[in-house]
Amino acid sequence: MIGNGAYIFKKNTLFVNEWYDKLLLEMDKLQKFPQEAWTKEYPYPFKWSQILADIFHPLCYKYNENILQYLPAPSFTNYRLDS
Repeated sequence: MIGNGAYIFKKNTLFVNEWYDKLLLEMDKLQKFPQEAWTKEYPYPFKWSQILADIFHPLCYKYNENILQYLPAPSFTNYRLDS
């Protein structure tokens, strides 16, 4: 499993689109049922893992063959654009 320190994604991949769709479902639940989100015992709208770990880590497992387990080395040349 990759760590939660930094991510770099290509846009419109199966992983990213599925992650975003699941995130929107969680946000829709909060909008439709706000009374269930806030309780005296737990005064936050989401569990600490609900947005990231409960969605992200199962997708990492599902798409593990498409995920790099390291960050690529940075390029130190041509990193500036001339104005």
